[in-house]
Amino acid sequence: MIDVDGSCEPLHWQYYNNDPNIIILDPYVIGEDGKIDYAQTYARILAFIKYIRSRETKEKIKAVILDGVDSLLKICEYVMKIEDLKIDPTARVSNSWDWERRNVKFRLAVMLLKRMRCHRFYTTHMKPEYKWLPTVDGKRELQVVDEKPDWERSFPGLMFQKIHMLKEEQDGKVILKAKVEKCKTHLHLEGKEYVVAEIDPQSGDAKWNGLWEFFKDMGAV
Repeated sequence: MIDVDGSCEPLHWQYYNNDPNIIILDPYVIGEDGKIDYAQTYARILAFIKYIRSRETKEKIKAVILDGVDSLLKICEYVMKIEDLKIDPTARVSNSWDWERRNVKFRLAVMLLKRMRCHRFYTTHMKPEYKWLPTVDGKRELQVVDEKPDWERSFPGLMFQKIHMLKEEQDGKVILKAKVEKCKTHLHLEGKEYVVAEIDPQSGDAKWNGLWEFFKDMGAV
């Protein structure tokens, strides 16, 4: 697991009992100034991917997870600004064509993983969409009107499956669901929902199911 988001260790400990078969790789490189070295971090991500690819057969790797597609995209943006455009990473990009430099770096990492033979997983967060709307006092303010996955535009077309993770409240319980929005290899599963976890805030009980039922329906386990 390449933990670009830096959030996997607690889950590894809590739900998988620190299983030694699950290896979490932190790609971030911190410079002598105490700041993140984005160029070296991106290079390290590529090095991790190339190493995993080289060991896939010998180590009998079952799956690889790239946790944080949105974070990878932002790293690629910073590297583009620093190395290609020679500007501050917080500066605006004036030429819209320059974004393809970022996209090339992003797709390189994605496609190297995609071409492995084991299971490959990519995760991303949702990002809010804003719109200027009128308020009760007649003014206008920027409000969140929707959310969408935070990834590079062409990314969905590269994937075989697309699963949207949802959180709902039912009868006082919190239900975490997975909705299959795309499944190239098993079209009959599109639109199907799976309960990933159930939490009862009153009792503190929590049941973790994961995505095993989805994998079974695909014949993957």
